[in-house]
Amino acid sequence: GLTADQIDAIRFVQNMQTSSGGFVANLPANSPGAEPTLRTTRTGLRALRLLGGQVKNRDAVIRFLYQCHDPRSGGFSASPRLPPDPISTSVAMMIHNELGIGPTRQSITGPKLCSA
Repeated sequence: GLTADQIDAIRFVQNMQTSSGGFVANLPANSPGAEPTLRTTRTGLRALRLLGGQVKNRDAVIRFLYQCHDPRSGGFSASPRLPPDPISTSVAMMIHNELGIGPTRQSITGPKLCSA
């Protein structure tokens, strides 16, 4: 079983998920200035996995992930409405891995990211 400290840490990380699906670094998660990023989201997902917890809203994470996707370039941005960059694209692939989803249209609803 999980210790009380693990349960507290899981709750803390879960509370960092915003209604958009992304995670923020500071509470309160749904305050007007809270801006989730792919990096913070990846970190939140990894922390939950390492602690033995679950993400509160997996579908929202996937929606947030694809709001950061630029279909024209194929890359991902740090947060929606920003230009794509290589670091964020790498982080997006890490999120795919953390969620256990493949980066193709067949595996989830979203753009095709790689050709096979």
